[in-house]
Amino acid sequence: MKNVVLKSSILVGAILSAFNVAASQSVKYDTDGTNRWTSYQGGALSSVVTSSDSATNINFVAHTTFYASEADCTTSPALYNSDTGAFIASGSISYANAQSTVLWGGFEAPAQYAFNNKVAKFTCYLPDGSVQVLEHKIPGAPQVTWNMDLAGVGEFNNGRYAQLKSTGYASINNKTNEGRCAINARNIAPTNLFNGKDSKVGFYSDYFGLTETISTHSGDEVVIGFTCSNSGGSTSYIKRWDISGETVRLIESTVTTN
Repeated sequence: MKNVVLKSSILVGAILSAFNVAASQSVKYDTDGTNRWTSYQGGALSSVVTSSDSATNINFVAHTTFYASEADCTTSPALYNSDTGAFIASGSISYANAQSTVLWGGFEAPAQYAFNNKVAKFTCYLPDGSVQVLEHKIPGAPQVTWNMDLAGVGEFNNGRYAQLKSTGYASINNKTNEGRCAINARNIAPTNLFNGKDSKVGFYSDYFGLTETISTHSGDEVVIGFTCSNSGGSTSYIKRWDISGETVRLIESTVTTN
């Protein structure tokens, strides 16, 4: 009978212990959105910053509110697809300074998740024995749709048109208010790709209508390219046209994501 009572007591104790462990866990959510910097109130970490602009090699820096002797936040962090909740990868993490107040590390994410929004989860063991999970959102790489036609204007003389006319549009979703785009390749006079400017910064998404007459050009090709980027990756687009004949031909339209 004593053995039965003893076993029952142990079982009850184990159940209560497990309950207490579960009850002592808390989560600090990212309320700053898919931005580079996340700050926490009352967290084991005061902030987490994405220090890279890559969709596949994601690096971060975190600042702690406890010394290493008081709390442990070096458990391998985990990266998830925040669109579906699916696990993507485990990451590396270690102290970056002698005072053990700064952590750094990173994730290697498969290219198939380049355009997915992500969330990194950090686990910290606190001085009171509780466990805290802190979340940091990371945007997917910008998604870009760019359609542009180029045609000659007027007569075709001496192997070229005096003017060219471009029409089309660019639809850009940067997935964060910190998104930015800039022309990084061209061999013609400035284009009005971003509402008359070479670049645009600090925008989540936008639609750009493209209608322009190009009067200054040389050579047998026209090249235009631009890159949109955020803390979760970059998307680059480049187009080339052959303008050496009466029919202007698109000979390259390449998009790459990093």
